Amino acid sequence: MTIITAVQKADEVAIACDTQISSSNSGLMLLAEYQVNASKLISYGDSILGISGSCAVMRIFEDFLGRSEPAHLGSRTDVFRWLLAQQDTLKSDYYMKTDNGNDKTQPTESQWLTAMLINPHGIFSINPYRQVNEYSKFWAVGSGCRFALGALEILYKQPLTATEIAREAALVATKFNPGCSEPVFVQTIQKQQVPGTATS
Repeated sequence: MTIITAVQKADEVAIACDTQISSSNSGLMLLAEYQVNASKLISYGDSILGISGSCAVMRIFEDFLGRSEPAHLGSRTDVFRWLLAQQDTLKSDYYMKTDNGNDKTQPTESQWLTAMLINPHGIFSINPYRQVNEYSKFWAVGSGCRFALGALEILYKQPLTATEIAREAALVATKFNPGCSEPVFVQTIQKQQVPGTATS
């Protein structure tokens, strides 16, 4: 129950998140005003991850990333290999369950991680089975992603910055998806330009 949006435009890369935590067991919502730190964004070297899904998984990666030497995550392959290298540690140090209820259709052990990742090289999404996608303009994950993606498609064509687009699309999700709530947090970094290319 989350919305994470990520946008790259011109020389900016931005990521935004909502602040609601939902409990499927109790049916309760924990809003930002009752939390000490409501952001779902985690800094890691020159990258920022926005994590969707279980609070337990978010806390695991928050601790793990805080203890880890930052890795270079400049491509989809870099991100994939970094995730792959962490699996043993996630199981041994954090007791992460990997069988997903012994689902025989799963292709690999799960890391339970659904996230957007931004850094000076671009924007990437991560799914629980370490499927990594890279995006040229924008993407969103979380329960509000359908609303956010529609908003991103329209907003991206407007004369707005990446920061403004990411924020507004996340706000749209908070209006229409019950799993997302304001306020929205946004972080922005500068895009690394490839020599010989112009900004779009």
